[in-house]
Amino acid sequence: MVIENIIRPEWVERNPLYGFILGACISTIGIFLGPMIFPNDASLAGVLLTTIAGLPFLHKIMRIEQQVGSYMAGTESFIKRNAHLMLIYFMFFMGMTASYLIWAIVLPGWMISLVFSKQFAAFSGGTYTTALGKFIMGTSVFMAIFMNNMRVLFTLMLLSVIYGAGSMIILVWNASVLGVFITSLFSRAGLLVSSIPHIILEFTGFFLAAVAGGLLSIAFLRVDWHSEQFWQTITDSLYLIVFGIAFIFAGAFVESMLILG
Repeated sequence: MVIENIIRPEWVERNPLYGFILGACISTIGIFLGPMIFPNDASLAGVLLTTIAGLPFLHKIMRIEQQVGSYMAGTESFIKRNAHLMLIYFMFFMGMTASYLIWAIVLPGWMISLVFSKQFAAFSGGTYTTALGKFIMGTSVFMAIFMNNMRVLFTLMLLSVIYGAGSMIILVWNASVLGVFITSLFSRAGLLVSSIPHIILEFTGFFLAAVAGGLLSIAFLRVDWHSEQFWQTITDSLYLIVFGIAFIFAGAFVESMLILG
């Protein structure tokens, strides 16, 4: 891969700032290649192409993390074991967000409508649900939102274990929506500012789930299932999933209160 010769996974592992540059580069490529390859659905094509480009990088970074001992079983705390990896994910996520934010500002109007249509649709109703979620009006608004997001979360967790792609899809989709959402704040501030609390909660939940998915995929693919490190990795993944569910639960509650007014 050409990008891998420019930004090596080893650099990202040593300095997470390179993760920001990597995220910005591959998402920019996805944004511009999307309408060329799939002009009828350029917005999702950009997400797909970014996912395809980013997945090998994250897998190599995860392997390097294990090889250099940054993530090892032992007496270290949960935070110490996972802080560096979470920082890499965060910088990668913010790089993609910045890319979508910048291009949603500088591109001409017709191209913005073409390449960001699905992202704009995610919050066009005045409220936003991450990962293609949607709300249903009625007495069970909270459960509708929460269960929809949980269904998406566990589907992506399953993809992480089987294909190793689930965590990457979570990161790319939410980064793309966040970047476009921020640009919309300038033109629809009164409508969208009220959505910020539940968006932050849901983004945090899905971000933690993405890290958990990455840990699960590398554990099942690269770690001896009988080793202490494997079970420590599974335990940490479960902790992250539980924390993620807690944030998604809180986000669904806040969003349901916003909908019901």
